[in-house]
Amino acid sequence: MIDKINEMYESRSSDKYFKALWVLGLVVLIVWSWSALGSIDISEKGPTIAFNIISGIFHPNLETLLGLGESGVLHLLLETAAIAFMGTIVGAVFSIPLAFLASGKVMPMPITVITRLFVMAVRTIPSFVYGLMFIRVTGPGAFAGVMTLSVTSIGMISKLFSETIDDLDDSILEALDAAGCSTFQKIRCGIIPQLWSSLI
Repeated sequence: MIDKINEMYESRSSDKYFKALWVLGLVVLIVWSWSALGSIDISEKGPTIAFNIISGIFHPNLETLLGLGESGVLHLLLETAAIAFMGTIVGAVFSIPLAFLASGKVMPMPITVITRLFVMAVRTIPSFVYGLMFIRVTGPGAFAGVMTLSVTSIGMISKLFSETIDDLDDSILEALDAAGCSTFQKIRCGIIPQLWSSLI
């Protein structure tokens, strides 16, 4: 009985020790973060700018909102949809060969590993970074948006296509191997007919 009481006391004291360390770490993080806030120069015009933003939300400029010119919202919405469509199409076109290179059923393992590492590297970098990079190269505009979405789509669609290729029926590929087909013939006659609906 005494042993159980001692174990309960020790567990409670260790819990208190852990909680104290956790609170101390939290306090250190807050103090460290607060010291960084001291260097921020908050302008006296900040509240005025915030008020103007809120006022603009409730009292929009109707010429900009309903206008059909290049600065109108309708034109900008259409441009955004076109950027998304073109970026996805360009990314899908480049993703198809990468997907075949990343598939273990089509290519040897060294090529598959290198291609998968490349696709993972493309997917790891945030799209915001690609956007800043292409804005620096081409300047702001629709072309930078198309290029950003193209590269981002390459990472995502290549992974999707390669997983679809890896889920194919093996028996067809084995039959084509037995018939002496080359890799290109296996892709043309055994893989693309099965994948066509998924790729579309």
